[in-house]
Amino acid sequence: MGDVQASELRQRLREILERVEAGERVRIRRRGRVVAELVPAGESQPRWKRPPDATVTLPPGPGVADIVVEERETAGR
Repeated sequence: MGDVQASELRQRLREILERVEAGERVRIRRRGRVVAELVPAGESQPRWKRPPDATVTLPPGPGVADIVVEERETAGR
């Protein structure tokens, strides 16, 4: 991921857009603070909506729902 200043973006827009089209993400900074991010069109979803990068394997045992039910049952006693 690259960072560019807003003033640099105005001067080199064509080149920066070509980098984004090639798959690079570019953060735009104004006065040193990130104000925007250019991403390739297919990646416009927020990261939390995209599938995870890696598969998570849970250890054997009760699932979260089972634990919650058990906690609720024992809390009422």
